[in-house]
Amino acid sequence: MTSSGLSPARRRRFTNRAAAVAAALLALAGLVTVSGTAAAAERPQVTSISPAAGPQAGGNTLKITGTNLVGTDPKATRIAFWTDAYATDVVCTATTCTGTVPPGQYATSYPESVETDGGDSLGHGPDVYYTYHRLPVVTGISPTSGTAAGGTQVTITGTSLAGTTSIAFGPGRNATNVSCTSSTTCTATTPLRH
Repeated sequence: MTSSGLSPARRRRFTNRAAAVAAALLALAGLVTVSGTAAAAERPQVTSISPAAGPQAGGNTLKITGTNLVGTDPKATRIAFWTDAYATDVVCTATTCTGTVPPGQYATSYPESVETDGGDSLGHGPDVYYTYHRLPVVTGISPTSGTAAGGTQVTITGTSLAGTTSIAFGPGRNATNVSCTSSTTCTATTPLRH
């Protein structure tokens, strides 16, 4: 026996067991740490978009609301309009995203989704659609003249007029009382001529 009360052989066995226990604890600690830091991102869900429509040329700003719109990697969040068409200038929080709408291939409605490292929002809750409108084309106006004071009620005919929200009679001279009852007809009140 030595002064510590253990023979050299027993001291070696004790040291080996202590080292094995320490190694097992370190391995366990490593497993706990890994599982604690590798929590999976929640799948995003989109509840609304605004506006829900815009020109086929894109370029307008879209706002999306929902949940889990940012995953574990904020830079991984994308707003998809169809395969390989994504919004640009995307800025997101967990509940809102804004971005610039890409051009549309066709004047139609597309299911819109948010993609994160937790998955994409399609099929996770009700699908939300964004509609591209063709650019409006004016083919006629009646009457074709009025007073400089404005206030003349006019009827405008053309194509793809549905969804029109403003009519201008020159820079900074917007009509009032704009109403587009179909894709081919709008009515409006002429502005004051400056």
